[in-house]
Amino acid sequence: MIAIRSAPTSVPRAPSAPRARGSPGRATTRANASARRRAVVVPPSASSSRSVAAASASASTATASATYELRPDAVPSTQRASSSSAAPPELVLYRDTNAWCPFCERVWLALEAKGVSYTCEFVDLRRVHPKWFTDLVPTGLVPAARFAADDALVWESMDILRELETRFPDAPALTPADEDGAAKMEAFIAREVEGAFYLTLVPIRPRGFGAAKDPEDLPKLRAELEVAVARAKPHFANGFIVGDAMTTADVLVAPALERLAANLLTFRGYDLRCVLSYTAEFEPWFLAMEATPAYRAVMGDPETHNTVVRQLFGLSNGEASLPPPPASVPETPTGAKEAGTCLSNNMDAVVADALKNSGVDADADDAEAIVRTYLETLAASLLADGDGDGVAAARPIAPHPRPARAMGAATLAFVRNRVSAPRDMSAHAAVAFRAAADAFLTSVY
Repeated sequence: MIAIRSAPTSVPRAPSAPRARGSPGRATTRANASARRRAVVVPPSASSSRSVAAASASASTATASATYELRPDAVPSTQRASSSSAAPPELVLYRDTNAWCPFCERVWLALEAKGVSYTCEFVDLRRVHPKWFTDLVPTGLVPAARFAADDALVWESMDILRELETRFPDAPALTPADEDGAAKMEAFIAREVEGAFYLTLVPIRPRGFGAAKDPEDLPKLRAELEVAVARAKPHFANGFIVGDAMTTADVLVAPALERLAANLLTFRGYDLRCVLSYTAEFEPWFLAMEATPAYRAVMGDPETHNTVVRQLFGLSNGEASLPPPPASVPETPTGAKEAGTCLSNNMDAVVADALKNSGVDADADDAEAIVRTYLETLAASLLADGDGDGVAAARPIAPHPRPARAMGAATLAFVRNRVSAPRDMSAHAAVAFRAAADAFLTSVY
């Protein structure tokens, strides 16, 4: 629905929520370590040839286009800054803390694509929504946007996208300039986004993973998916849905399709991207989107999406067993540098989280020092890899005894499964982070 109204002149900032013990948002599973990685030792110490501090000095930002703001004692503990952060913010975006919400991703993607500056307020969807937010947004749902120019408030992702196009005519448009293209875009939205049987609503979608208890239902669900794919496929076979640039049509379906591509392959053996087999020809569209800087900034990675489904939708033991995710997000030096910088800059919070939630004995002698040493070694490994050295399997710091190595291994396994994209870092950075942690783990003993 259209929902625009004047917001209160003063809205309290979201209170800092305590970190939830065992938060499912940071649990992830196995990832593919790159075969090209080789073991080069970079333990952070006084005698180290490359310490975290030295590496961080050469990587003040994670990438040329990604900077992160620390949020001490808040969730999330870091926030990716707007790509237009040098300009005064045009709006406040109210979004979920874990960056799981596909509707929030729609608005986030549009803001990055249009270059509209913004700030974020975070709402923890796993808790009772704070009164300040339900007073502000009657539905209690994210996303919502409050515009600086007139303090108007808009909620519902579709309405926010329309409002962005209206309010910022000089920004890059997400509506085709020609009438024919605009008409095609609106027709696609009416059929595949707002229609009764649109592609991302078929019962085999993520909620269906937990709901379909009877295996005999799966052929019927798959048949429904095949019908939806066949109907939608022509729109995706040549790249962007309309024309040669991303439009509102792409923005509206991208968050759902990136999740479906990961979930369907892992939990249903159906390859929407056609990376391996089957006949769904969506890969040209995925490649076009992933070549778009704005989308790369906000997209998640398959492992994060699969873990969210596994944990939130109560899968059975058989369904919850995760094979390696599709290698659709490549491991890159730029991603490694971003991951190393994020970890280094947020080290105190990560150490505290590991001591509190990983299961290590936080009261043991030198526990904090051991946890910090292994995490700093991981960060240094990633930063060195970002310089093109191919570093990943950082050897354990001799002569650490086995109890210390056990604590280090538990720490690495915990943080490896805790990282979530794009909440903590970009998808490419998360892939590099997990691969480096995997390689480090294999060398601990």
